[in-house]
Amino acid sequence: MSRVRQIDAQERERLAPLLNRHSASDALAAYCALIHPMEKVKLYVSFDGGGHPNSFLAIAQTGMDLFRPLAVPFVASSKNLWDLLEAALIPGQPVLLYLPLEQRDWLDESLILSETKITELLRLDPSGFKPILNVLVMSVNMPSGLPRFEIRSRSGSSAAAGISWIGDRFAEIYLEADREAQIRGMGISVIAAMSKQLLEENRIPLFGLDSQTELEFKDLSEIGYRSTGTRTLIAQVLKT
Repeated sequence: MSRVRQIDAQERERLAPLLNRHSASDALAAYCALIHPMEKVKLYVSFDGGGHPNSFLAIAQTGMDLFRPLAVPFVASSKNLWDLLEAALIPGQPVLLYLPLEQRDWLDESLILSETKITELLRLDPSGFKPILNVLVMSVNMPSGLPRFEIRSRSGSSAAAGISWIGDRFAEIYLEADREAQIRGMGISVIAAMSKQLLEENRIPLFGLDSQTELEFKDLSEIGYRSTGTRTLIAQVLKT
């Protein structure tokens, strides 16, 4: 019979054997469980009868959303998911849930989902990377110390690419761009610039492509991005 409890920083390395540190699909869960500052993450772990971790749920405060923490489960059964969410979620307090799409039916009816979207995880193939030379791309120093690349046109249109999270092997890029910027190719230009810097730091760039991003897969594939086959449900979740 499994049991759930919250662990501290001294125990977080016990989760490492559950994860493939070389897998893009495990990258976000690995980052939250093993690298994200412990004062900004709560780790709820399910243990088997022998006292060994068999799944976990990370509740992480990040810059991706200042008001809602990210809930990132790493589970192999619906029972584990239910137990972890029951232990971690507070009624009336929303979180942003990142869940493999194939586990969507595992969610309990007591959870209210909204703002749902589905993303396809892309991984840059370093051997196939084709940089884009665009003299309008500017490097910006962020207060967090993380890099960011921007283009701002005279018309007021703009595009920016930064980093949602950065681990020892992978980093995920985000894009902020208006429709005009996308049409003019500004979005792919800043992504290419961000990708180049990450490669120079010996990290593999990842990008989550969804239907709300006015960016085509072919544009990303032309600079070297490939599908990992991983699709993720992202939604606000509220426990009733």
